[in-house]
Amino acid sequence: MEFFEALDAGITGGILGLIGGFAKQIMGFFERKNEREHELKTRELDLKQTRLESESAQLLAEIEHKTQVEVADAKAFQASLVSDGIKYYDGSSKLLEWLDFLRGFNRILLTWLLLIGTMIIYFTINDIGMKIVIVKAVVLLTCTAIGWWFGERPLKKLQL
Repeated sequence: MEFFEALDAGITGGILGLIGGFAKQIMGFFERKNEREHELKTRELDLKQTRLESESAQLLAEIEHKTQVEVADAKAFQASLVSDGIKYYDGSSKLLEWLDFLRGFNRILLTWLLLIGTMIIYFTINDIGMKIVIVKAVVLLTCTAIGWWFGERPLKKLQL
C-alpha cells in the first residue's frame, strides 16, 4: 500500500505540477495581454498628445502671424500719421502757408466733390447703361475716399 500511496503522491504531485505550470502559462498570457493593452493605450495617448501638440503649434504659428501682421499694420498706420503731420510752412513764406492749407483742405474738398458728383450723375444722366457704369465708378471712388480718409483709427494700433 505504501507503494501505491507513493505512486499516488507522485502522480498527484505531477498533476499538480502540470496544473501549476499550466496556470503559470495562463497567468503569463493574461499578463502579456494586459501589457499589450497598456502599451496600446500608452501609444494612443502618445498619438493624441502629439496631435494636440501639433494643433497647438499650428495655432501658435497662426497667432504669431496675425500679431506680426497687426504690428506691421500699426507701424504703417503710425508712419501715415507722421506723414500727415508734416508741414511745409516754416514761417518764411506765405506761399508755403497756402500750400499747407490746400494740402489739409484737399481731403475735405475731394470728399465733398465726390459726394456731389455722385448725386449730380445720378440725377442727370438718362442713359441707363452709361449711368450704371459712371455711378459704379463714382460710388467706388466715393466709398474709397470716405473709408480711407474718415475710417476708424483705433488707438490700440498706436500703442503697439
